[in-house]
Amino acid sequence: MTPEELLERIDRAARGAVRVLDLSKNQLTALPPEIGKLTDLQRLYLNSNQLPEIPPEIMARSNQPSALVSYYFDQVDASRKGESRPLNEAKMVLVGEPKVGKTCLRKRLLHDTFAPQEPMTLGIDIDQ
Repeated sequence: MTPEELLERIDRAARGAVRVLDLSKNQLTALPPEIGKLTDLQRLYLNSNQLPEIPPEIMARSNQPSALVSYYFDQVDASRKGESRPLNEAKMVLVGEPKVGKTCLRKRLLHDTFAPQEPMTLGIDIDQ
């Protein structure tokens, strides 16, 4: 897709209040600022492009297009200024024997709380 075709597609999407825009597999190396016009967008697919500023875990947030676009332009602005910004996210998996305190540790790390009589977690517990 040429830059002109991309701008035309974004302009049509903005006029038509498009909610889903798939720009996957178009060999895009940059996003135009005009993509910010798409305020009604609910899903944005940018997979399989050449956008080095967006790591895969951010790219996977297709259901949060404004966050994805904001992240991209924040990184572009930072790189123009010679800065880098940390992602400030981590993934952690706690594995161990039953009743050793994995849930208490998770709650202390995430919420700064502690309950000495925490019931045993059955199955898997996922938190953000």
